[in-house]
Amino acid sequence: MERVYETKLDRGPARNILNIGGGSGMLSFLLWKVFGHQVDTCDIPSVHFKFDGHYPVMASFFGLTRRHWFVTTNNPPSWLGTYDVVLIYLSVFNHKWNTDDYKEFLVSLMPHIAPGGFVRWHSNRFRGAKPYGESFLSYDDLVALAEGQHIPFHRYKLVSTNSTIASPS
Repeated sequence: MERVYETKLDRGPARNILNIGGGSGMLSFLLWKVFGHQVDTCDIPSVHFKFDGHYPVMASFFGLTRRHWFVTTNNPPSWLGTYDVVLIYLSVFNHKWNTDDYKEFLVSLMPHIAPGGFVRWHSNRFRGAKPYGESFLSYDDLVALAEGQHIPFHRYKLVSTNSTIASPS
């Protein structure tokens, strides 16, 4: 529930959400059934999980549409719509990326993010990880990034005491 509260998805109007790396589908299910959002969730096919995966079983149990995406820096799938919110939690697809790879991925994702939308990215902490794993990027940040401006990935920080998003100082 912390992920829902920190992005304020527990209040306000229904939003279109893309959950990349949806895992078991629990977060997508909560956002859909409890909070009334429209959610597309995706992960890699179960045959690529080391332990046969829980995604297809849980997604089916929760009534979610199974979508697959092998994420690389510039390969958005054809099924992507337009989203108000893109959530990426505990990602591992980026474990060997550099700064340019992150930028290329975000710029390729930008046409699928509605004006006023945002990307909330919380990467897994793996050995040698770059410090971009805790990011909150607004639509305006993505526009600036696409125009070649430098955008610090830690522009926004999460305030853990009340789970709200703090503006840049």
